[in-house]
Amino acid sequence: MKRSLMHLATNALMVIVAAALLEAPATATKPPSDTPVASTIDGLGVDTVPTLRIQSDQAGSYRNSSSLQSILQAAVGDWVLDTLNFNSSPQRKVLVDLRDPVPGSGPNGGAPTAPFAYQLVRARFIEQCSVYGIDMRTIPGGSTVYCPLVVAFDDAGGVRYRITMRADNFSEMQSMEDRTQRCPT
Repeated sequence: MKRSLMHLATNALMVIVAAALLEAPATATKPPSDTPVASTIDGLGVDTVPTLRIQSDQAGSYRNSSSLQSILQAAVGDWVLDTLNFNSSPQRKVLVDLRDPVPGSGPNGGAPTAPFAYQLVRARFIEQCSVYGIDMRTIPGGSTVYCPLVVAFDDAGGVRYRITMRADNFSEMQSMEDRTQRCPT
């Protein structure tokens, strides 16, 4: 009798496990998707005072569409604005202004050489708050956090450049703060 009950319990457990395994794919949820956002970059052109080094193209907010990506990533909550990897029309751009170089930031500590003074370019931004364990979707309104920012862009000749604003990439600049991210209230 004891053996029959043990056999019955084992069979019942196997049936429950098999049912759960068969049901799991049917009830599995879809993976989370990216959150579309409207991104606003300040700037009124090359004569903006004070000079802003990265500015908008003055065509309004950048909204997620077939011609650009403006999202918070589902997996980690980082912000992405990408006009670089889209070829559809209309093509949005950003103004990159390199007229005020940092002395000694060129090769071997020499004078920097910029590829252009300023130019409207297609670019890709990624704000990497997740590097510091911060999910942008959970930052309370009105808070200030410091997050790394990487901007990649192509010049008019198609040469790819990258601007990295992340203090821990440059040991000589550990006191430098990353780009400040302020969440609106």
